[in-house]
Amino acid sequence: MDYGKILKEGWHITWKNRFLWWLGLIAYFGGNRVSGSINANGFNSFGSPSSSPISPGVSPSDIDNQFDELFRNFESGTYDSTLQSIAITIGVLVFCLVIFSIIMWFFRFAAEAAMIQGAFDVINGQESGFSRAFNQGRQFIIPMFGMRLIIISPLIFLGLLGIAGGITIAIQANNGANLDTFGPIFGCFAMLGVCLLFPYFIITTLLYPLAQRSMVLRGMGAMDSLYHSWDTFRANLGETLLFGVIFFAFSLGVGIVTAILVIPIILATGYPLFSALMSQNFDFTAVNSGLYYLLGIGIVAIIPIGAIVQSIAVSYRSATFTLAYIEFMDKAKLKVKSEPE
Repeated sequence: MDYGKILKEGWHITWKNRFLWWLGLIAYFGGNRVSGSINANGFNSFGSPSSSPISPGVSPSDIDNQFDELFRNFESGTYDSTLQSIAITIGVLVFCLVIFSIIMWFFRFAAEAAMIQGAFDVINGQESGFSRAFNQGRQFIIPMFGMRLIIISPLIFLGLLGIAGGITIAIQANNGANLDTFGPIFGCFAMLGVCLLFPYFIITTLLYPLAQRSMVLRGMGAMDSLYHSWDTFRANLGETLLFGVIFFAFSLGVGIVTAILVIPIILATGYPLFSALMSQNFDFTAVNSGLYYLLGIGIVAIIPIGAIVQSIAVSYRSATFTLAYIEFMDKAKLKVKSEPE
C-alpha cells in the first residue's frame, strides 16, 4: 500500500470538495473529534498562587474560603446581582448545550455516512454535494446508532457491574460488615476491567471506521458490518495498525495547531480576570464584572476556530480511510457499490 499516495489523495479530495467540511462540522459538533480539546491544565502556565508576584500572600486555603463564602452567599440570597445574572446565563447555556449535543449526536451518524458516500462518489468521478451526500447519509442514522450501541454495550455492562459493586459495598458498610476482604476483591476486579478495556478501546477504534464503510459502501447491517470489519482488520493487520499510528500522530498535530490558535485568545481574555482575582484574594464579588464577560467573549471566540480546524481534520481522516478501505476491498477482490442506492 502506498501510504503517501493515499494521504495525499485524501487531502486533495478534502481540499477540492469543501462540502465535506460542512459534513465534518456536523460530525464534530456530534462528538467526532480528531484530537481532545484543551482542558483546564492549559492554565497552569499562569503559575501557582503561592509564587505569583501579583498577590504572594494568597494560599489554597484562601481560595477555598472564598469559594465557601460565595456558596453561602448564594444560599442565603445575599449574592451580588451581577454574579446572579452570570450564573443564570451559564446555567441556561449549559442546558442548551446539553440539548444541542444530544441532537447533534444523532445527526453525527448521518454526517459520517455522508462523508463516506460523498468521498466515494468523488473518487469514482460522480457528482456529489452537501445535500446529495447528507440525504444519502440520513438513512444510516438508525443502523449506525445500533452498531455504536453494540460496540459500547460491554462498557455499559461493566459500568453497571461497577455501580452494583459500589452499592453492595455501601450496603455492607452500612450494615457494619467487615470490608477488609470484600473491598480489595472488588478493587482487583475493577483493575482487571480497566486492563481489559484498554485493548478493547484500541481494537474498536480501528474496527469502527472499517465497519462504517462496510455498512455504507457494501450495504451491510450492523452485525455483518462488524464481522466484515474484523475480517478486513485481520487480513490487513499491518496496514490498519500503521494507519492507526499515522492518525494518532495526525491527532497530536491537530491538537498542537488548535492550541497555537486558541491559547493566545484564552490568555488575552482570561488572564485579566485571573490577575484581578489574585489581587483581590479571590473575592469574586470585588472583581469588575466586565472581566467575566471578557472571558466569555474569549470562550465564544475559540469555538469557531476549533470547529473549523476540526471539521477539516475530520473530513480529511474520513476521506483517507475511505481510500484505504477501497484498496483493502480491491486487494480482497470484493466489490463496493458503484452507484448510490
